[in-house]
Amino acid sequence: MTRRRQFGAVLALTIAVGLMAAAAPVMATTICEVQEYDANGISPLNGETVTVGGIVTLPPGYIVPGDPPGHTSMYIQSGTCGINVFCFDEPALVSADLGDSVRVTGTIEEYISSSSGAGAITEIACESAGDIEVISTGNAVPSPLELALSANVITEDIEGALVRVVGVITVHQGFRMELDGLDDPIIYQGYNDSVNFDYYDVGDTLDVTGFVLQYDTSAPYLTGYEIVPRFQSDMASFSAPADPYVGYSDVEISFREITAVDTTGMAVVADEVPPVFYPDVGEVLPIYYRAPEESRTTLVVYDLQGRVMRTLIDATYDGYSDAPLHYQQLFPYRLGVRGWDGRDDLLRLVPAGTYICRLEATLDGEVSEVTAPMVVGARLE
Repeated sequence: MTRRRQFGAVLALTIAVGLMAAAAPVMATTICEVQEYDANGISPLNGETVTVGGIVTLPPGYIVPGDPPGHTSMYIQSGTCGINVFCFDEPALVSADLGDSVRVTGTIEEYISSSSGAGAITEIACESAGDIEVISTGNAVPSPLELALSANVITEDIEGALVRVVGVITVHQGFRMELDGLDDPIIYQGYNDSVNFDYYDVGDTLDVTGFVLQYDTSAPYLTGYEIVPRFQSDMASFSAPADPYVGYSDVEISFREITAVDTTGMAVVADEVPPVFYPDVGEVLPIYYRAPEESRTTLVVYDLQGRVMRTLIDATYDGYSDAPLHYQQLFPYRLGVRGWDGRDDLLRLVPAGTYICRLEATLDGEVSEVTAPMVVGARLE
């Protein structure tokens, strides 16, 4: 009788422990832990169910829109580590937006196409939209990693992360482009129909931000990386002025490049007329500017009612528009330049009309400012 009671107590304890284990939440795992890899480029957590958290860097509905039917894809990032979230639900059912902090539970998979043997994209696959929980909204999206113009600049360590690179387009094949100095990766349109590469040509300098995708055809899966822009505003193209600038001490805005420098060192710029550009078809307006070195500089777009539409710059001016070191080496005499994609600070397209660009520079307590009009157009259907 005693032994039966002992057995019954042990059984009850075992059942209780089992129930507690079943009720316990899945332990959180970092995206960086998921993105660790072995000699074949495969995550050590491949096949395991985990919970990860991060900020949405690409919302659902931009890639794999119904291909395959009923599925959706998005990207999230924590620190410098990003990952693809693949959900077996329609994009409209996944309530996550750019800048949302989310928690995702799913199975870690290394997607390798059964037909081509290509891919090795690390993803977390969730069964339904219910596996994606929004914790908070309106967070700052992680800044892209600045990449130098060199071969083998991308490795498995940053697959899935946001990156930025600037270089001259040497190959343009419609859906893919190559930049001078980059043996690997290429700039790839992927399955993202919201970006159009037709606005750019060989010889253009392309400033591009995107997430790192992988298309590797054989093991070990440690090559074949691609940069996929998220939105049209992730890309801007322009050319560098041929002549250097020297001796500036005031502020200036221009919507065309400096074409010459006279003997006094002052830039020679043709008379400006308000430029018209069409952001609804992906056009980006380059805004060239100069200010005193080391001045606190702001470049802000206002509507005609004086409301702030977009803050393009709020930083110490160094003559390079906060561009990375490799940008300065590529164009050592470049004026500051910043592109406006016709969107406000919430990344919404502004209505067609006239807007005011205002540059203000503060140095040693003295403030200099200049304004210039620009026009947002809209194509007729």
